[in-house]
Amino acid sequence: MKVLSHMKPQSQKNNDGASLVNVLLIASIAVILVSAILVVVLYNYYMKNQNIKSQQNFYDAETAMEEIRMGLSVDVSRAAATAYGDTLSRYGDLSQEERQEHFQKLFREELQKKLLIQQGQIWYDVTLLESYLKETKWNGSRGATLMTEQGQNALNVEKEGLVLKNVIISCIDEEENQTTVSSDIVLNYPPIDFSDAQAMENILCYGVIAQEGYEQVESGDTKITGNAYVGESLTVKNGGVTLQGIDGTKALAIVGGDILGDVGAKISAKNAEVWTNNILLSDSSEYHMSEGMLYLANDMVLNRGAIAKISGELYAFGNPQGARLADNIEEEKVEEQEADYSSSFIINGKNAKLDLSEVSSLLISGVSYIHTGSAASQSSIKTGQSVMTKGDQRAYLIPGELIGAGYHYGGANPVTADQWLKLMEEIMEAKGYTDTDEVKVEDVISFQKGIPGVGGTLESIGAGNGFDVAAIPVSGAGTMYYLFMKFDTQEMLNQFVSRYYEKASNYNRLQKDLDYYAGGGITMPSTSSDVYDFYLQGNALSNPGSKLLLNDTLTSQQNTEELKEARLQLEKELYESYGTLLCNLSKDYTTYNSQSIYENLIAKSIHTGKKFTDDDGNVAVITEGNYTINASNPKVKLVIAQGNVTVARDFEGLIIAKGKVNVKSGCDICADATGVAVLLQTTDEDGNTPGDYIKDVAKYLIGGTGDATESQDGISLSEQVTYKNWKKN
Repeated sequence: MKVLSHMKPQSQKNNDGASLVNVLLIASIAVILVSAILVVVLYNYYMKNQNIKSQQNFYDAETAMEEIRMGLSVDVSRAAATAYGDTLSRYGDLSQEERQEHFQKLFREELQKKLLIQQGQIWYDVTLLESYLKETKWNGSRGATLMTEQGQNALNVEKEGLVLKNVIISCIDEEENQTTVSSDIVLNYPPIDFSDAQAMENILCYGVIAQEGYEQVESGDTKITGNAYVGESLTVKNGGVTLQGIDGTKALAIVGGDILGDVGAKISAKNAEVWTNNILLSDSSEYHMSEGMLYLANDMVLNRGAIAKISGELYAFGNPQGARLADNIEEEKVEEQEADYSSSFIINGKNAKLDLSEVSSLLISGVSYIHTGSAASQSSIKTGQSVMTKGDQRAYLIPGELIGAGYHYGGANPVTADQWLKLMEEIMEAKGYTDTDEVKVEDVISFQKGIPGVGGTLESIGAGNGFDVAAIPVSGAGTMYYLFMKFDTQEMLNQFVSRYYEKASNYNRLQKDLDYYAGGGITMPSTSSDVYDFYLQGNALSNPGSKLLLNDTLTSQQNTEELKEARLQLEKELYESYGTLLCNLSKDYTTYNSQSIYENLIAKSIHTGKKFTDDDGNVAVITEGNYTINASNPKVKLVIAQGNVTVARDFEGLIIAKGKVNVKSGCDICADATGVAVLLQTTDEDGNTPGDYIKDVAKYLIGGTGDATESQDGISLSEQVTYKNWKKN
């Protein structure tokens, strides 16, 4: 107990300073805790700051990648516009599948020209992509750069389009924080459907659309390169005009009326598809066609010294029977004047030349008609020849011996009006007619009497059904009456012509006529057993050759009922295609209507003049009156005029005129699909565009050829540039 009691006071004495130690310990722990919390807070702040900077770098890198994508969108848009225009220019030559293949091939090639470092390699140009960086471009201290190196930057052709492999963007900030994004960029083929019919074919492929026609008013040679529509006529009064395609593509030239070559004019078609009603060549004028197709609804007429040389395909599809079947032609009009619906080639003047020796496919569906000029006959007189001279008309005259045989005023053909009247009086008196009686045909014509020098009778050769009269004024003789045979069928008429020229005297006269009218010669291609390669409804003159008259092809072998129906169907379709071309530039008859091209094309009337200027300084002019394209307006590329347009300098673009297009000496016109597409979308200060004047303009533009950011006709070309295999580091 003593020990314990001794110890207790001692322990109380040694307790001094313990509280201080406890305080210090607790304070130290608190300091440590606060420091730890501060460290955590500061580290969290640092991490968040770094994350913000990293995100900003990522956004900058992503923005840079998007700038490249938008730059490529412009390239895609321009390539699509070029490929689209070229495909449309070949539309009729390609099947639906071939159109798609052609478009994708040309689209791909246009992009490769732009993107490849060198043609024939597979590496895309990295420096070109760097040029698309604008706001994010590396400025020496920060920004975006491309890290793609040679050997990594392949431009691959894949199923969906062209693929730029391994495009790598590095973005660095001021503190040298770096973010990298990489992706393949796919330039997809635009999903354009070439199978859809549209009311108006693409106007961007045209250099000129003139409702009232095209006329060359000065000497010199001019060219129309690209498609052309001239409504009423293509007239060349001086010099020459050449219709031709662009860069090997076939041009489409549509003439609503006639191709007219004035004295000395020269008209050429090279690699062109030409549709026209007539081709009329005056003295010493010429028409030449090579590497193309000519669709002729009616006649080609060659006057003195005129020359026509055609190679390629020739379809003179005019045939009254085919015209009656066509849905766009009134049958009454065909009945009124069959001659206007029957194709033929007529040598109408001395020393003309027709050369068809290099034609690969020849169809002449009609025959020549002799115009009566007489009220006594409501229609012209059909002949048995698809190719003839003016002098051949005598073959179809009824021999004089068969007219009024035994009467004083009979026995002649032709006869004067006075002789004809007196012959009628003789017959009436002999047959006991009264003044009100009508003279019977058989009392005038001897249908049972043999035809001198030919054999047979009019009845036996199929001409026993009356006659046609042509009343023709003749200088110094007054009106002369010509009496022509009237055959039951075309076959009988054709056979008679061959039989007629078997007579030596008639054959010798034919030779003289050919020497006089066709001193330059009439040369036909060699015949073929294929009816579509060579078909004539009537006979054809041919010189030089062992035989002056080629027989018609209506043989039993080539004129089966099946082939007849096939030809009539072809003629019907060509009539309908021609009619549709004249209203909306298309051959698809489902789009046919009765309005003119200008009415179908222009959206609204033009009440004042307007001008639009694109970023390259090119100008579109909209005017209610006439307009002249000359050296004072060198940047004009698009003209829409309600009046006439005069071309006094070379012009590249599109002219749309409700009136005529008059072209001066040596001035060429060339289509420019891409340039016109840009102008049609160019806005003025009021937000208007030239495209506002064109009906359904969007369908011609496929997204346009500018920045490609707007959707046109359901296709946004900027959306055709996409990412694949996106990565971030």
